[in-house]
Amino acid sequence: MAVTLPSTLWLELRGEAAAELVLPAEELVRMRRVWSIESAQRSLAEHPVEVVIVALPAGDAGAVLHQLLEGDGVGPASVIALCEDSAAIVSALQAGADDACSYARAPEQLMARLHAAARVRMLNVQADTRVMRELEAKVAELTRENQRLRELAHRDELTGLGNRRGFQGHIDYLIEYAGRFGGSLSVVMIDLDGMKLLNDQHGHAAGDVALRSVASVIRQSIRGVDVAARLGGDEFAVVMPATTAAAAARVAERIRTGIGGLALPSGARMSASFGVATLSGAPRGIGFAGDELMARADAALYAAKRAGKNRIELAAAA
Repeated sequence: MAVTLPSTLWLELRGEAAAELVLPAEELVRMRRVWSIESAQRSLAEHPVEVVIVALPAGDAGAVLHQLLEGDGVGPASVIALCEDSAAIVSALQAGADDACSYARAPEQLMARLHAAARVRMLNVQADTRVMRELEAKVAELTRENQRLRELAHRDELTGLGNRRGFQGHIDYLIEYAGRFGGSLSVVMIDLDGMKLLNDQHGHAAGDVALRSVASVIRQSIRGVDVAARLGGDEFAVVMPATTAAAAARVAERIRTGIGGLALPSGARMSASFGVATLSGAPRGIGFAGDELMARADAALYAAKRAGKNRIELAAAA
């Protein structure tokens, strides 16, 4: 695989044109060259590179590199030091150079070192890409899990319907919308008749089957825009936007008939009582709370219970 050599800055501190002695002419053309540490730092601040080659003068290579690397230094660039002898190489490496070689060996070694730096860069890019893909996959997985947890927080585990918390959020939003723009909004409260007796006679497992069956009847009886929930125990509710009291009563009757026709494994028969409350008319502004509408539907439900159960009662219009 062809490797593109890294972008390079040549810092000439030796006092003579060392670059022409150790590099092919085509490489010199593509490199920027500077002749002081201050010029190198200004150049790197404006145009960062991947490799800085430092042609060090004779003497204390470590002190020169310390001066180059202090502060922001060369940024993320790798530093290759060209040194007079092995002692200077050791000093340069101790001062922070990433690689070093002698002027005597530079013609044969420097290009090899640049190729090695390019391969390291390519491996780092590949590793970074792999890490980013793994990170993106993990983020996507966490996003899906968080969405699942949010849904679970608003869902009844037994029936798969919404729970009271989620239902309250829906009804508050729909009431605010109806308050601003007008239109009808109906709530149907449902309470199963004789659920305690069913549990006592057939066990709670049979009661769970009954609750799931009732939830299925409710789902099959409402529209996609309607929201159904199990509020707790044997109590259910449905909120229906753009629905008059008469239309809500027809939905309630459909659910009541469906519950009465359930063939449960226990052989028990089911019935339910219903209360319907409707918010209708012109826009009235916000301020009518969801729990008020639910309370009115709940009062109608208990009126149905007192009147003999297995029936539907409508609350007075609001």
